[in-house]
Amino acid sequence: MTTSHPKLWRAGGPATHGDIHTELTSFWGKITATIDWCERNYVFSSYIAEFWNTISNFAIIALAWYGLVQARKYRLEMRFVMCYLSLMIVGIGSTIFHCTLSYAGQMLDELPMIWAVSVFLYAMPTDAFREKYGTTVIVVCVLYSAIVTVMYVQNKDANFHEVCYGIGATTIILRCIYMYRENSGMPQLAQVLKFALACYLGAFVVNSPKISKYPPHNLP
Repeated sequence: MTTSHPKLWRAGGPATHGDIHTELTSFWGKITATIDWCERNYVFSSYIAEFWNTISNFAIIALAWYGLVQARKYRLEMRFVMCYLSLMIVGIGSTIFHCTLSYAGQMLDELPMIWAVSVFLYAMPTDAFREKYGTTVIVVCVLYSAIVTVMYVQNKDANFHEVCYGIGATTIILRCIYMYRENSGMPQLAQVLKFALACYLGAFVVNSPKISKYPPHNLP
């Protein structure tokens, strides 16, 4: 009897029969996510599909929690609280995704990424800009995130998600560059922006396995 599997992108190449057996006998069962990253599955535990991808998210959650505590401590505006909360939700969703490689977990990871980018975009403009165009920015960000969410749930195309997230991330980077140029006389802020850009671009390079080399295929 043949078990039906969704089409997968396996960044490490085609799955072996041993990989498939390990997957089917794991706690979470067969993979239902549309992407399987380059880390080998269930190496350390039958409860964690991608061990290192899973535990690395604890750093995101911890930093987001620290940001929330500091935001409340210094009574920062709600937009900053929302930024850290969004980041924490992404970290939790990503943990679930890489732990289970389930489609539900994938959505809990990837959809919050789109919404988090929108929160960051809303938080970045100056007070004067938000006072004048704040409502418009909220409407545009919510509409963009909602449309992407509906379309991605329908088409299940990882490339679509990458492009949509990339649009938001690129906008944030361009905004950071603009802020850096506008505040070149503030060396402390300039250093923070430089460090943030270097971290983000570095993470993008490290986190971009060449999955295009391995076209989607059905597991036997």
